[in-house]
Amino acid sequence: MSGPGGNASDWRAADELFDHLLDLPREQWSALIAEQPEAIRIPLQRLVAAHESSGPLDSAMAASPLSSAVPRHIGPWQRGEEIGRGGMSVVYRAERQLGTVTQVAALKLLTVSALAADGRRHLQREHQALARLQHPGIVPLLDAGVLDDGTPYLAMPLVEGERIDRWCVQQRLSVREIVGLFRQVCEAVAYAHRRLVIHRDLKPGNILVDGDGHVQLLDFGIARLLDAGLDAEATATQLRALTPQYAAPEQFSGEDSGTAVDVFGLGAVLYQLLTGRPPRLSANDRHDTLTLPSRAVARNEALEPARRQLLSRQLLGDLDAILVKALEDDPDRRYPDAAALADDLAAWTQGRPVAAVAAGRRYRLGKFLRRHRGLFIAATAVFLALVTGLAATLWQAGRARHEAEVARQQAQRAMAFNSYIDEVFDSTNPSVKGGVPSLLDVLDRGSELAREARDEGRVELAADMLRLTGRARQQNTDYEKAEQDLGESLRLYESMPDPSAEALADVHAGLSIVARSHGSLREAVEHGRKAVALLQQIGDDGGGYLRSRLTLANALRDAGLHDEAEAELRSLLSAVESSSDWRNTQLHLDVLNALSTLLALNGGLGEAQVPLQEKRIEIVKALHGEESGWYAFTLADAVPTFKSTGDVKRAEALALEAIAVSARVYDKPHMIAAVAHCNYGALLMQLGRYQTALPELDAAIAIDETLGRSDLHAESCRFDRAWVYLALGDYDRVAGEADAQQQLANRRGDSIPRYTLQACGLVASAWLRQGRVTDAAQRIDDCARSVPTADDDEPAPLFELARAELALASDDLEQAETRIAIQQDALPEDDFSTLWLRPRMLAAALASRQDHDDRLQSLAKELNEPLAALASTLGPDAAAVSRMRDCLDEPSGPPFSSACWAIP
Repeated sequence: MSGPGGNASDWRAADELFDHLLDLPREQWSALIAEQPEAIRIPLQRLVAAHESSGPLDSAMAASPLSSAVPRHIGPWQRGEEIGRGGMSVVYRAERQLGTVTQVAALKLLTVSALAADGRRHLQREHQALARLQHPGIVPLLDAGVLDDGTPYLAMPLVEGERIDRWCVQQRLSVREIVGLFRQVCEAVAYAHRRLVIHRDLKPGNILVDGDGHVQLLDFGIARLLDAGLDAEATATQLRALTPQYAAPEQFSGEDSGTAVDVFGLGAVLYQLLTGRPPRLSANDRHDTLTLPSRAVARNEALEPARRQLLSRQLLGDLDAILVKALEDDPDRRYPDAAALADDLAAWTQGRPVAAVAAGRRYRLGKFLRRHRGLFIAATAVFLALVTGLAATLWQAGRARHEAEVARQQAQRAMAFNSYIDEVFDSTNPSVKGGVPSLLDVLDRGSELAREARDEGRVELAADMLRLTGRARQQNTDYEKAEQDLGESLRLYESMPDPSAEALADVHAGLSIVARSHGSLREAVEHGRKAVALLQQIGDDGGGYLRSRLTLANALRDAGLHDEAEAELRSLLSAVESSSDWRNTQLHLDVLNALSTLLALNGGLGEAQVPLQEKRIEIVKALHGEESGWYAFTLADAVPTFKSTGDVKRAEALALEAIAVSARVYDKPHMIAAVAHCNYGALLMQLGRYQTALPELDAAIAIDETLGRSDLHAESCRFDRAWVYLALGDYDRVAGEADAQQQLANRRGDSIPRYTLQACGLVASAWLRQGRVTDAAQRIDDCARSVPTADDDEPAPLFELARAELALASDDLEQAETRIAIQQDALPEDDFSTLWLRPRMLAAALASRQDHDDRLQSLAKELNEPLAALASTLGPDAAAVSRMRDCLDEPSGPPFSSACWAIP
């Protein structure tokens, strides 16, 4: 454009002023227009004139939606009610008859003024081309035409859906889910590009998502449909149709860069979806430097702080680069078309290198490791952290000595380490080997080369590398090889005249974790104490020292030294929460995890633990997102707490989500998957849903056996399965399962008296129900004599219940009555568990044996209200409730097989 008001920037300024005018009383318009310089005043006056034109569409906008000024029949369409409007159009519901079929459409009347003389022919020609676009993601153009006054109309299928930006917010989509949804948009645009059709006005309002999660693009090709058919005045007005936040820079100057316009629009829409704001807030800042998406989302105060932190970290790097490339001011520097953008988004989704990043070798290797993280997700993180950080650690250690020669040696050691890492990667390079190596291939090759370095006398390098591979294996729960690598690394460090205290402490910490997994708890505590002492000696109070204290606390907990462990954890938690460096970090989460587990072991569940669990979930979401092993573990570990408060619905929801997430994250057996299945199985068992509990416990134990786990959690799964076998009447399996549990304890070298006695009680109860009274009595007697107990030991109610059952089965009714009464007092009525029912069932059986009908009636009356409360928690058809009621209805019967001998 030329002459006054011909500059695109002047039109944009006029456009913004026009928006302001619309918010003012009409009598104030003239004064404001007169104040403007000529370059802005003239286009502003044209916009006002277009707004106040007397065409039928404009009359409709000023009148009611069904004003007779807009014809009832528009072409073959019968106009219905208004269903929407924008700055450039009004949309009506419309119908037309196609034979015996009524076709419903959205009829859009455009307010861009009249078409030029040849515009009608152009509109019809372009309509025919656009009508051939047949893609599930593109809402097709059904019809197009021109009213008598030159106002164009367009008809398209009526689509039910939500704007894509609102959909993403409402569904709380993750970054990965947003990118997956947006790839549908790219594919639809790419389809149109292949048919030489450009959208030119891509924005969230033109992209709907239907109820099935499928995108639908509106107004495809309308800009092309109109641009050659509009007269000069309408062309000026059409500039107003651009959405400045999403329009490419060249569109403001009237240039046409082809598909690059849509690439910019796609980038702008994706930017909005990921950050919550468009890349440009107005046309005036279109030449400003683009704010990186990761920074934009970090500054978006409309988002929760935890979500801002998570999204910023996920956008940093590849997605930043992809959006910067799509939003380049120079069209030639953008992706050539929508298909190329879609390819890069697919590469990001799959963990492959993206074209937007200059792909050096380290970058490609890093992408390779992340892409193959399935089984190795935790190991990858540790491996990469150590690879990038160990050289720096060694160099810093050299500086600390203030000796030039030592510093030189440390620098050489760091360079040797980096060179060595390159050699490991080269030896497993897929382009050389002809296949994609797994991370285990990399670790195996790394430890192999480390041992070669050891044999060549490069002891320091070998020790460093074996520490690296050992720690990565330990994080990946490959405990056998981790122990080999870490053990060899420790021997090498200890053979040096002046080994690094930090490196030695790190090896001891890793060996402590490995020893815990094997059940060697005394060894685990010993390694943990050594790690802490080494760092204390050099005055290290940083992250390494705090983590070593956490490792020690976990070992103390598993070794049964609960008081010392709790004191250490509470001291550690205080230190972490009082420091801005550590608050809301992974270390903070790990300390909370450890304290949660300890409190659960000590019976400290209940309302007091709920804030701790909520804090854990909040931190893990911020640090790792909802598609991570950490998130799965935290959810699973919170299950017992919410169950203990009676929030069974929340507990079960957390358990199921933990299982689902772990299934998506891990494609091979992993400890966290075992924890998720075991905790859900335990919940179901405690609720009396035994048939459903069994497959969950089976899945957990299968993983534990594969991994060789023998820690307390693995032992608890065995115990729970023995209990389920007893409840289901599969008595032959109970003893075998209890023995397997004891073998795990023996392997650890630490048998907790309560657990041993509980298992004895399960076996004795199973044998009593098989009529093996003598065997049951012998088992109870052996356990009572051989298991050391102290006055402050936690009670073992299953063992005491078995003793009561034995007395009842042996007709020692006086002793049975005493023991049953003790257990009724020890296990008070509870709305959220079923164990308290067992002594009441035995009391009913005893009353029946003693012909005390009045006692039975009293017991039934006494249990009415507690059973109703339990039924409201577990459900009226819960097995525990029905078994208790069966017992009260029919307390008599053959010993061991009457209803009162069932396990609630």
